[in-house]
Amino acid sequence: MKIFNSLLILTLLVLGLSVKNLHSQTELDNMGCCGDEEQMLYWDEWNYWQGKKDSLLKILSALDADISKLKAELNAKDRELDDAEAQLYAAVGSDKNGVDAFRKNFAEAEKLINACKDSKSAAEIRTKYFNQIEASKIRCLPEFWDRYLAMKTKLEQCEGKVEQVTGQYTVVKGDCLYKIAQSKYGNGRCWPVIWEANKDGVVSAPPRIPKTIKNPNLIYPGQVLRIPDAKNCKDLKTVTPRKRTWRPRTK
Repeated sequence: MKIFNSLLILTLLVLGLSVKNLHSQTELDNMGCCGDEEQMLYWDEWNYWQGKKDSLLKILSALDADISKLKAELNAKDRELDDAEAQLYAAVGSDKNGVDAFRKNFAEAEKLINACKDSKSAAEIRTKYFNQIEASKIRCLPEFWDRYLAMKTKLEQCEGKVEQVTGQYTVVKGDCLYKIAQSKYGNGRCWPVIWEANKDGVVSAPPRIPKTIKNPNLIYPGQVLRIPDAKNCKDLKTVTPRKRTWRPRTK
C-alpha cells in the first residue's frame, strides 16, 4: 500500500513537471522580443525542472522494479503454500475439493449438534452427518480435530437426553390416558404421570364436564389436561402396568 501511494505521488509530480515544462517552453517561444539574459533565465529554470522530472522517473522505475520483484516472490510463496496444502490433503486421502465439501458438511453438523435437544434429534444427526464425518480421515486435519472431539462429546451427551414434553392437551372422543401418553411420550405406560398432574383438577373443562379426574379410566371430551415433563418414563416410580379392569366370569 505504501509503495502504491508513493507511485501515485511520483506519477502526479512527473505529470505536473511535464505540464510546467511545456508551459515554460511555450512562454519562451513567445519571448522573441526578450533579451539573451532573460532567455537564459528561462532555460536555466527549464533545465532545473527537467532534471527533477528525470530524477523522479528514475525513482518511479526503481519502484516498478521492486513491485515486480515482490509480486514474483509472492507468487512463489503462493505456489509453495498450494504444494504444502496439496500434500497435507493427500495425507488424509483427499484434495482441495474434497476438503471444501467436508468443511461444509462439518459446519452444518456442528451447528445442529450445538442445538441438539434430545436423543431423537441426536440419532438423526448421527445418521445424516456424524457417521460420515467420523469415517473420514479429513477430521484429523488441525482445522477440524479439536472441533471434532468437542462435537463427539456433545453428541454423546445429547444422545442421553429424553425429549421434554410439556404443555396441554384437549381430550377428544375415544381418548384414554394410555393413548394420550403413547402420543405424547412414546410410552403408553406413562399414563399415571398425566393422571397425577390432573386428578385434583384439570386446566379447564366445558360446562357439566368434571373438573377433576378421580378415576383414570374416566376422562371426557373437552377436558384440557396438563402434560408434564415425563423425562425418562422408564425411571419414574409412578409408571406401572395397566391394571386389568375386566375379569372373565368363573363358573
